Amino acid sequence: MNELERGEFGRAWPVFAGTDWPAVRSILGEDTPGRVFVDDPGAPRGALVYGYFNFAYVAGDSTDPGWLDGLLHEILFPSIRASADPSLVLYPISRDWGESLRALCPAEPLFPVARRHFRFDPARFAALGAPPVPEGIRLARIDAGLLAAHPPLAGEVTLFWRRAEDYLARGVGVCALAGEALAGWCLSIFAPDARRELTIATQPDFRRQGIGTLTATAYIRECLAAGLEPVWECWADNGPSDSLARKLGFVPVGDRPAIFVDLAQRRET
Repeated sequence: MNELERGEFGRAWPVFAGTDWPAVRSILGEDTPGRVFVDDPGAPRGALVYGYFNFAYVAGDSTDPGWLDGLLHEILFPSIRASADPSLVLYPISRDWGESLRALCPAEPLFPVARRHFRFDPARFAALGAPPVPEGIRLARIDAGLLAAHPPLAGEVTLFWRRAEDYLARGVGVCALAGEALAGWCLSIFAPDARRELTIATQPDFRRQGIGTLTATAYIRECLAAGLEPVWECWADNGPSDSLARKLGFVPVGDRPAIFVDLAQRRET
């Protein structure tokens, strides 16, 4: 296994040629914190891109996956197992990698999952009316002051961006406030080109009030005003997120298979 240093991530681009996933492109472009491993740093044929949000993407030649064995069991799995969230989602970029990854993890509980991707339809969104604003709620663009005042917002940004300054320069973000309390937000997590993939959340005390619809609508409008394309993805079994995406003009285009690795448990082999 060979880990690339920052400034060298571009060596893995040929392995991921044709991959349009914003997360992969953001990590390889060194906008998003992560690590990149290759089988051969001089002429890589296989590579793994890891994001600190515990997603890993594997691509390239799957005929000789042995280089991944030490990487997974000596580096990634131990560090993730010791973290607050001992789990990992492995994405086989090509179908061939699925069985290889399962074979490399005989002692870990593995579960098949799928990530649903959507295409944004501006015409569908334009046909929607403005969502109602719950009483006592106001919208605000996320800026440096709001990041400083609200740790949950700052935590989301630092998980997906190397620096808050990078997010403020290139990201899009809207939050809902009840007085000075944070009710919810919708903000960019990946921005590899003119696309802005989003994350959305509502604080527990403010759920079932339309906060998600409100912040997502405002986020989409901010993207469109800046000539950017909003990007939505969610777990295939996340009914509320799937429904909200469709409501706001996103059209499902397919589910990408993945493997959820539960590192809090370990089977005896």
